Amino acid sequence: MASTSVSRVVHASPEAVWNLIGGFHSLPGRPEAAEVQWSGRFVPEGVSDEEAEALFAGIYRDGLDALAAAIETR
Repeated sequence: MASTSVSRVVHASPEAVWNLIGGFHSLPGRPEAAEVQWSGRFVPEGVSDEEAEALFAGIYRDGLDALAAAIETR
């Protein structure tokens, strides 16, 4: 499996942040495993740093859970 990267930049967002830069990178692994690194950078607006981090930690966790579920059904 080759490595894959996806990224996006959002300058305005309804998620209480701005200048969001995020994406993920999958690293080749064994046939039955892969490592996915998901990262993001943003400026909180109207919420604390901790609240914004918790929001995106939940979003990223949901995305990784959905990816794992999709892989398991293959």
